[in-house]
Amino acid sequence: MPVALWFGIWGCIAGYFSCVFMGLYFGMPLDFMIVWSLADLFEGLVPLIIYRSLRISPAAPLKNPKRTYALAGLLALNVVASAVALTNAMAEAFIATFFTGIAIYAALVATEDRKTWLVWLAVGVFLASLVSGIFGVGALALFGSVPMGVFPTALFGWVFGDIMVLITIGTILTLVVTPYLMRTVIYVRELFS
Repeated sequence: MPVALWFGIWGCIAGYFSCVFMGLYFGMPLDFMIVWSLADLFEGLVPLIIYRSLRISPAAPLKNPKRTYALAGLLALNVVASAVALTNAMAEAFIATFFTGIAIYAALVATEDRKTWLVWLAVGVFLASLVSGIFGVGALALFGSVPMGVFPTALFGWVFGDIMVLITIGTILTLVVTPYLMRTVIYVRELFS
C-alpha cells in the first residue's frame, strides 16, 4: 500500500505484476494469477485515489520524532512477536499482537498529526485490507480454491492478516521512508506524475 502512495498508479501496477510473476514462479495457473493479483492492484489503487482526491499528504512533519520512532520500534517488535505466535500456532498470542499493534498505533496517533494517521488507519489499513480481501478471496472462490460456504471465514482471515501487515510494516515504511521519497523526483504527486 505505501508503494501506491509513493509511486501512484505505477506503484499499483508494480504490485499487480509482482503478484502475477510470483504466482507464475510458484507454478500457479496464469488465468488464476491474472484475477487473484487484482487484490494487490486495488489494495493500493483505492486508497491512492482517496488520498489524491482529498489532497491528503501521506506524511506530515513529526511533532515528537523520538517518541514516534520509539513507537515504530515497538511496532517492529510486535511484528516479530506476531510472526512467532503465528508460526507456532499460538492463536491467543497472535490475536494479542493484533490488539497490541492497535494500541501502539493509537499512541502514535496521539503523538503525531491526527488527520494524517487516522486517514492512514481508515483508508491505508482498514479499507485497503477489505478491498484486497474481497478481490483475493473472491478470486479463490471463483476458481474453486475456497468453497463459497467458507467465504466469510476466509475473508476475515485475509483482512485480519492484511491489517496486521499494514498497521505494522506499512506504518513503519510510511513513517520512515515517505518523508524522504516526497523530496525526490521519483515521488509521484498525482496519479500518474
